[in-house]
Amino acid sequence: MNCRTEELFRCIHCLDRFPRDQRTRDHVLPRGWYPDDTPPDLERWTAPCCRGCNTRLSKLEQNLGTRIGLSLGPNHPGAIGIYEKSLRAMNPGEGRDEADSRARLALQREILGDTLNGALIDTRAILAGLGPAEGVPVTELPAIPLPVPMVDGFCHKLTRGALWVFDEQVVEPPRRIELYHVNDCGDQFIENVNELLETSGQHFHRSNTIDIWIAPAVDAPREILMRFRIWSKWDWYAHATELDV
Repeated sequence: MNCRTEELFRCIHCLDRFPRDQRTRDHVLPRGWYPDDTPPDLERWTAPCCRGCNTRLSKLEQNLGTRIGLSLGPNHPGAIGIYEKSLRAMNPGEGRDEADSRARLALQREILGDTLNGALIDTRAILAGLGPAEGVPVTELPAIPLPVPMVDGFCHKLTRGALWVFDEQVVEPPRRIELYHVNDCGDQFIENVNELLETSGQHFHRSNTIDIWIAPAVDAPREILMRFRIWSKWDWYAHATELDV
């Protein structure tokens, strides 16, 4: 198949070029991740994406979102309705058809099969912000694992989408995205980065759904530092860079 360059679009995730009739719009933050109290007129950010990446990422987002939503519980004020959405996602009785019911049942079995209890829980691996309520012993609650490829895949996806929304940037080699989870960062690193973002960056607040801080380097605008916060609960950092770090 031959197409003129101007008839092609570029997927921000796989970076391949496709005919425009194969273009979809990826929701930067998944539609199912918006709490029930999200204002109806809030713009849902989207970015250009091929069908293959959109399908792959949708499955990842549903699985990860269900796992995190179950850990939030029904009373977290920054994620109203998310816990209930997670329960429905695993309920075959909520299926739109037989195939959807089977998929929900498979997700239920996968997550329940992964769930850990008591001494099997490694407290060092609990993502900052997603642990038990203060004063509640870890061993008294079930723990739902969040596979590292799933978490990092989502964080990369959201970072790429945010960079497109802010400045239509596509991250391609030698430029790359480095992720920093709070668990892996020292207190001084977090303090310094947060101060830099708050004094030199922009802050985008999207209702209770997501906050993003973004700060390009003054002398190197393609070096961009970002902080993400989902549901006023889960934080991580990203660095779009061409440097060897």
